[in-house]
Amino acid sequence: MVELDIWTCGGNHVRRSSPGPISRLLPAGRYGRGASGGGGGICDPRLMWDGRADDGHPLPARNLAKLKAPGAGLQRIVFRGK
Repeated sequence: MVELDIWTCGGNHVRRSSPGPISRLLPAGRYGRGASGGGGGICDPRLMWDGRADDGHPLPARNLAKLKAPGAGLQRIVFRGK
C-alpha cells in the first residue's frame, strides 16, 4: 500500500492520501499531473493532490511530503505554485 502524508513546515499533519493498490509497477517519472500541469506523461487521478488539507482549506506554498511504499520511503519539501 502506498501512502502520501503532507505536513506543514510547522509540523502539523494536514493531509493523507492513500490511493489504494496500484495494479502494476510504474516506471520512474512524474505522475498525477494533468494536461494543464505542464508535466506531460501519465496522469493517474489517484496520485493527484490539489494543494488542500483534508478539511479542504488551501495550504501554504511550502510543505513537507512523506511518501511510504513497500520497501521504500521518501521525504521532500514540496513547493506549490506557478
